Amino acid sequence: KKTRTDWALSMYETYTKIGSKAPRVFNWLGKNSTARKLLELVAGIDSRRMLPEFLGGSFFKHFQPQEKVESNLKVAYFVDTYAAYIDWRLAETAVRVLNHLGVDVVVPRQEGAGMPLIQYGFLEKAKKLAERNVSHLYPYVEEGYKIICTEPSAAYCLKAAYPKILETQEAEEVAKNTYEFSDYIVRTGLLEKIKPTRSEDSPHVFYHYPCHGRAAAPGAPTIKVLEHLGYRVSTRDYGCCGIAGTWGMRKGSIGYNMSMEIGRRVVKIIQSTGAKTIVTESSVCPIQFRQFYSFEIKHPAQVIAEKLKI
Repeated sequence: KKTRTDWALSMYETYTKIGSKAPRVFNWLGKNSTARKLLELVAGIDSRRMLPEFLGGSFFKHFQPQEKVESNLKVAYFVDTYAAYIDWRLAETAVRVLNHLGVDVVVPRQEGAGMPLIQYGFLEKAKKLAERNVSHLYPYVEEGYKIICTEPSAAYCLKAAYPKILETQEAEEVAKNTYEFSDYIVRTGLLEKIKPTRSEDSPHVFYHYPCHGRAAAPGAPTIKVLEHLGYRVSTRDYGCCGIAGTWGMRKGSIGYNMSMEIGRRVVKIIQSTGAKTIVTESSVCPIQFRQFYSFEIKHPAQVIAEKLKI
């Protein structure tokens, strides 16, 4: 039986769409103790859990297609919820990096990947969503495009969940041609277009390998990217950071309380390396890390853009 909290958290994309249109209101509500207590009472979302801040607007409204790049490399960007509606600067940066490296980028019609629907067992809704996304993406695959995701959970949905939910040839073809951002950069040789940096005083970062990234991009390709860019990289195989998508937002011992206990131990491990900056592809893991410490947290696309000075 589905709980009110299951229903509330499964509607993640709906909230983010509204929040992108009313960022000041949503950001205020996210920090107001009375509003948070009410949200906890009604929806079961723990009032102590930090919530992401909305930049305002959506990537789809801000995206300006570049002139077509003459290249053998062409990608269809599957943006997903966070980079579409919460902080579209990430999506904008990813497109800028790909264009700079000579990749032709299009942004197909799309919806969120639907991970919360899958996570909380709303499989009929998830199936309909997957059908719509595959119908939008498959024509691009037929034209030779690869599908790129900056969100590991989105890549996981396209590569692993959709083929199981839909059991269609179209879903299989979409899965075969989907890549997580760093994985695509490494596999296509685009990394070699970036001049390697070597320095005795290499900046030190900690790489957090997200759970869905392990399935969508095996071999931690982001570490190869960071080392090529001249970073000294620390990482540890501790598993999940503890937030588990939106599970760590739930009130109760099996939700927020357990999430915080796991997170406390993970953050202690990260701090033991001495790194002050975390690099990760995930949009939800940073919420967990910032609950404990004011780390600087960057997506690999942002790190590459900084190195390229674009």
